[in-house]
Amino acid sequence: MCLTNAGWSADGLLYTIMKDPVTLPSSRAVVDRATIKSHLLSDSKDPFNRVPLKIEEVIPSACRPVASVEGFELTFHFAAQMWNLRLG
Repeated sequence: MCLTNAGWSADGLLYTIMKDPVTLPSSRAVVDRATIKSHLLSDSKDPFNRVPLKIEEVIPSACRPVASVEGFELTFHFAAQMWNLRLG
């Protein structure tokens, strides 16, 4: 699953911005490479379906990585300000 909005993608496990999206082979879930590496340090299974998984098995994803976190944060901050103006 790729959650995209204005050129950024959200990690399917932590819902954080992905810099290096990968697809898990058995569950087909899309997560950031750093997220799955961290998970595999304590559990050697795919977090979505519990099938054994090694980091070498992950597949580079077609999801677009974020070009710059700073740019995303500025866009998000601007959108939040606009939302507050409409609600206020």
